[in-house]
Amino acid sequence: MDKTVKKKVLFLTKLAGWLCFGPIAIFWELYLLGYQPKLFLLGMMAIIFAFALSLLLSDITELCYNRSRMRRWVIFSVFFVSVIVAIPLYFAMKKLPKK
Repeated sequence: MDKTVKKKVLFLTKLAGWLCFGPIAIFWELYLLGYQPKLFLLGMMAIIFAFALSLLLSDITELCYNRSRMRRWVIFSVFFVSVIVAIPLYFAMKKLPKK
């Protein structure tokens, strides 16, 4: 794979990882405002935080260069995190070569 493609995929993956902290902040504000299912909010924040860490550390494990893994991340982020996070992941997936 070309170095420029790797750099673009890595940038888009890291961008998606940092964008995950937006939904975490929203859930934290709901938690502080007294939204009733507090355990649900804390669980969702933990899941999104773990997902953000996996995105931010994906260059170490080289997972961000795997097209099928990227597709799973896009689907997971659409359903559980945010569509805003899925957009850079989708563009990163499109940059990866098909096998």
